[in-house]
Amino acid sequence: MKVVDLGYLADEIAYALEGKRNALGAIQDSRTFAKSIEDLDGQHNGAYAFLAFHPKTDTAVVEMLSETSLGDDAGRKILVLFFALRQENKMLFEWTKETSRFGVDLVLNAHPAYELAQELYGAKSLPAFPGLILFDRLKETQSALYIPLSGDKLAITDTCRKVLSAARSSLVTTDTGDVTLDFDMLMGRMTLLAIEFRKNEAIGIRGAGLILGAWLLKNGVNLVSALPKALEAIAKGKGLFGGALPPTKSP
Repeated sequence: MKVVDLGYLADEIAYALEGKRNALGAIQDSRTFAKSIEDLDGQHNGAYAFLAFHPKTDTAVVEMLSETSLGDDAGRKILVLFFALRQENKMLFEWTKETSRFGVDLVLNAHPAYELAQELYGAKSLPAFPGLILFDRLKETQSALYIPLSGDKLAITDTCRKVLSAARSSLVTTDTGDVTLDFDMLMGRMTLLAIEFRKNEAIGIRGAGLILGAWLLKNGVNLVSALPKALEAIAKGKGLFGGALPPTKSP
């Protein structure tokens, strides 16, 4: 499976929008990185899924990522994010079990993959790990949904594919052209599929946005996104956008 480095992707979008590239790269400056992430959010105009797992204890998730393509399951309008060891000077690279070893020596509760769920749901109601967190925006997040993952590689793959399919079917386009995730529709679909989920209702909308924003600034440079095969040739040959950005409000 091909993955794209989120820091380089954000930098690429900032460059395409502004016509100039930061000498050090957006990923090395927190303020520049924050603006680049905001630009990425606007250009993506879709939803996100974060796969929370520990590379040492959650081996079934590592095996799934090594043998399947979540980018194809998610489609173009849902970016599936997870942690990986960065490949120096590479925006696009192959996912392997070796690249999964980001934070492998950290204890379970200290790993940043778990940190986001801990912040969103609180220590008293912490969901089971590993899991998949669905959210609508990188900036000003409105809501987030947590889906615990259990079982072997095949069971986790099946759950992820069903959830991502339900999420794709729950994307709606507003009158202004914004593509957003309808969480009520998504929860209804997952109830019919008998898939367990948790919504972060306790902290409210503003709390979710602040938590995700701070977490991204701290950890975003080590995130990658699964890339649909349809975009691989573009990313390899001409830069991710082939020299031109897609329309911001594309459905």
